[in-house]
Order: sequence, then structure tokens, then C-alpha cells
Amino acid sequence: MATEHTPRHPRGRRLFASTLALVILLAARPSHAAPTYDGHLTLPGARLGGASATLDIVPPAVSGTLTISAATSPASGDYAVTGKQRGVRLIVAGTSSSGTTFKWTGRRPKLGTTYTGVARFKGPAGKVRGKLILYPHDPASSACDDEFREHTMAQVLLPICAACHVPGALAAGTRLLIAPADATVTRANVAKVINTSDPALSLLTRKPVGQLNHGGGVQLANGSPELAILQHWVDLVTSGQCGAVAPPPGGGDAGAQLYADNCASCHGTDARGTAGKPAVLCNRNVHDSVRSGRNSDTGQVLMPPFPILTDADIDLIQAYMDGLCPTATATGADLFVGNCGTCHAPDASGGKGPDIHCARVIGDTVRNGVIGVFGPMPAMMRLTDPEIDKIQDHLDGMCPLGAATGAELWASNCAGCHGDSGQGDGNRRPDIRCSVASRVSNAVRKGRGTFVPVMSSWGTSSLTDAELTSIRAFVAPGCAGTGQALFTSNCATCHGATGTGGQNANGLAGPNIRCKSQTQISTAIASGFGGMPALADMSAGQTTAVVGYLRSGCP
Repeated sequence: MATEHTPRHPRGRRLFASTLALVILLAARPSHAAPTYDGHLTLPGARLGGASATLDIVPPAVSGTLTISAATSPASGDYAVTGKQRGVRLIVAGTSSSGTTFKWTGRRPKLGTTYTGVARFKGPAGKVRGKLILYPHDPASSACDDEFREHTMAQVLLPICAACHVPGALAAGTRLLIAPADATVTRANVAKVINTSDPALSLLTRKPVGQLNHGGGVQLANGSPELAILQHWVDLVTSGQCGAVAPPPGGGDAGAQLYADNCASCHGTDARGTAGKPAVLCNRNVHDSVRSGRNSDTGQVLMPPFPILTDADIDLIQAYMDGLCPTATATGADLFVGNCGTCHAPDASGGKGPDIHCARVIGDTVRNGVIGVFGPMPAMMRLTDPEIDKIQDHLDGMCPLGAATGAELWASNCAGCHGDSGQGDGNRRPDIRCSVASRVSNAVRKGRGTFVPVMSSWGTSSLTDAELTSIRAFVAPGCAGTGQALFTSNCATCHGATGTGGQNANGLAGPNIRCKSQTQISTAIASGFGGMPALADMSAGQTTAVVGYLRSGCP
């Protein structure tokens, strides 16, 4: 009887059919093109060479070609390379047509595509090593786009400059504003700090190495690979190969641009300061700071001088800043911080200069300057009388009449010349720790002003009699009580340090009273003499001590 034939291996036939279909499918697919890479090689001496590669990566195998273009370097040549891909690393080696061998391990970020590593070359012309960077070629990008994005931006601007030159950071107001996610915008801004007429003067390369004052300090070393990358970009731009310099921002306002380039990174785009740097809004005398710089008490450079800025440049900066703070709208607080806060602290509590939050009469000091025990303070001639009045009102608001202690009043009105405890400086700023009440009142109410240093007069609307009493009570504990100490505080400004004659700050001459009789000295103290006011509140014991000092050693 005939039987139906049944295949012995149905699964084998199905496997054969599937394999045949896969082979036909693969044969029908076009062969893949090996990806191409662009890059550069940084050699010793910060020299840059071009690099390009075609690498067929079929993990783990890598094969292809590498071309290095570096004039006068033994690394130059075309290399046939092979190697392996291990995770984020490419490990390749090869030989050029001239017999130079090449070894390189490039590493990329986990989510990145750019490989970076040290390449080693050895051949008939010698050995050399350098930093090789390769990144995928983008056919939609121009060579300049690639150069800027992968070299200038990726290797220098983002890792170094972006710490300050991004929106919201310290240097956001400068021309070099980096947009981390937008190479086109960043490239346009970089062009603003390239000098096409004299490339060597480009801010892009001069500021980071400290050739010009830079708010961020020295960021790059001369001869560094990073500086070479910036210089290479400057060369490409100024040669016309990679576009022209964009016009500066700000509508051509030269003062605004000078401020942005030289001041904004520390003092802010609005001049209100940045972290650790002072506000200069409403500053009416930037010339002194720009020319001389500013140092701390210990000599630390807080702000360097700017010799590259001409007087005309400084005038433009001043005009721009004056426009930010017109007199009509300037507040006393802004005027104080901008002109006084750097030395006296923004809250007037003192720093390099004395605490002045209870200063009651600032006009003469502001207009004339002073050389006090805290150091010199320049005259601020550009502050107008209405502006000085606004500053005074601001200080008065901090310290209303009748609300201050003797210590506060002393610190703000007297310590700048007479020292922290009233000891003076031994010259025209006398020791007043032993001054009697009438002596203090006479000096404060009349002032001392014919000779520098000027001492303002304080009326009762500025310092009440009760406040004068509290000031004297603050310094009186420092009085030694000796005849010499009493003479120094009450008599020496007119009669000289030893009583042999002198002249006070109002031009009043005091005669030689050394060895005068007890009666003559006592009568003059009690009743006054000529232009000398009486010191009637000097006690009998104090008078006797003064007489004893003046007559010591006399016949």
C-alpha cells in the first residue's frame, strides 16, 4: 500500500530558508561608509597641527586612516591605523608611509562624541608627543564652524572662560559673553574682542594671560595649548578666513564699551557690584581709582591700576557712569556706597577708613580731603553740594540725634584725626584725652580751619551739648592725669609740645610760657589771656599739675 512521504527534518529546512533570506537581505543592503573625523594635534611649544581621520568602527575592531598636517614636525603624514574600541576609549596604532609609528588612546565623555588623548610618534625624524583631538565631521558645518566649536569653544571658552563670561555670572556685562548651548552666538561675541587692525592687541589673547587687567586674574600661561588655540582663532578671523569682526554692542557708546571691557566683570553691568566687589554706581571720581588702583591695609592688590586707559578713556567711563546715576535721581544711599563705601563699608561701619555712620558734618572733609590716622582721603570735588547733603541725610538717618553713644559719636566724628582713643598723632591732630569740657566745646563749636587739616565746626543741631559730654566721657578714662598729659591736651596746640611757643590750626600763636610764674600760669588758665579762652573748669589740682610741668627744671 502506498504511503505519504513525510520530511525527516522540517526544522532544518526552515532554518536553511531563514538563513538564505538573511543572506539575500544583507547582500541587498548598501555597504556602510566609515565615519570621518576632524580634529587637531597640539604639539610642544603650543604649536597646532591639523588632523583628520576615516575610522571604520565595528566593535571591538577599529581600522582606517589618519592624516596629520603639522609643518616641520615628525608627526606629519598619512597613517594606516588599526585598533580596538573599549567602552569610551579608542586604542589605535599605525605607521605612516615614511615609517613613523603612531600610538594613541582617545577617550570620550559617556554622552559625548569627541575623543581626546596623548598621541606618540616615533620615526626617522625623531620622537614627538602631543594632544590629539578627533570629533565626528559634520557635513552641514563649515570648517570654521568646526574649528570654533570643537577647539576654541570646547577646549578653552567652556572649561575656562565660562566660569565668569556667561549670562548671570560676574563677567556677563563684557563683550565676551558665552552662550554655552549656542556656538554661533558665542562666535559672534568672541569676534568683538578681536582687533582686526592689530591682532596682537586683541583682548581675547591679552586679558587671560595678564597683559591687561582682567577681573578673573591670569587664567592662561604664555605658551600654553589653550592660548595657542585662542591665537589660532584670532589668526583665522583677522586673515579673513573665518569671518569679520561684528560691531561692538551699545549703539557705539564708547564709554559704555570701555566700562563693559574694563569694569563690569568686577563691578557688575549695573555698577552695583558683584560678590566680593564693591558697587560703584554714582561714583563721581573714578579717575583716582583707575590711575592708582586700590590695595588693602596689608598690601594685597584689590584693584590694579589701568595704565592702558588714557585720561580721555577714563573721562568717557565717568560720563557713562554719571548717566547711570543722574544727580536729580541719585539717592543718598547710592551716593554713599559709590563714593564712600569702599573705605568706610557700605553700612558706614568702617573698614580701611573709620566708622562714620554717626558722622554729623561731612562737608569739609568731602570737599577738602584729609590726611588722618587712617591714611589719606582725597578731596571729592565732583560731588555737588546737593549730593553731599543727600549723603549727610543718609548718615543722619542711620544715627538720629540723641540716639548715639559716646563711642559711636567719637568713632564717626573724631577718631579719623584723633585716633581710636583720642591719642592723636603728635602733630596737628592733638591728644585730647585730658581735655577739659570747655576746651572740647570751644574746638567743636568754633572748629579749626585756617591750616590743614581742617576741623569742621559742629553746631548744636549737629552735636548736642549732651552728646559732647558723652564724647568727652568716652575718652576721659584714657587720661593719665599728669601735668604733662593735661598740658598736651589743653595747651600744646598753641604753646607747643613743651610750652616754648607755637601756633594752632586757626593761626593763633601761643607765646613761650615755659618757666612762667605760678600766678601767671594759673591766672591765664582761670581767666584767659588775649585771644586765649579761659579754661575755668580745670580743677585746682589739675592747674597745679600743669604749673608743675611748665616750671620743672626752672630756676
